Amino acid sequence: MKSWIERLGAAVIPRLAWSYLCFVGWTSRIVWLHTEDRDAAIRKHGNIIFAFWHGRQFFLPWAYKNTGHYVLVSRSRDGELIARVIELAGMGTVRGSSSRGGAQAVLELKSKL
Repeated sequence: MKSWIERLGAAVIPRLAWSYLCFVGWTSRIVWLHTEDRDAAIRKHGNIIFAFWHGRQFFLPWAYKNTGHYVLVSRSRDGELIARVIELAGMGTVRGSSSRGGAQAVLELKSKL
């Protein structure tokens, strides 16, 4: 069972992170480059799966907020915080990783396509 401090952190930290992302988003401009292949794939297949490096995920919730997209997020404690930020951004999450629930997560992502 989680302590009250862990529960408080799980409630507060994602909101603080989302608030910071909103501030950065409101004071930034997104410039999309080289989107032709992405747009062609979406036209051809409908839904697609994006792959990116972990170090490039920071701005993703803001860039794709309220799109209904799904993000694969680890089942770890850190993953829980990330999942909550993703959900505050109006996107869904699929939980799993190579060590915990990966096969089930792949099947769930496939069903989301």
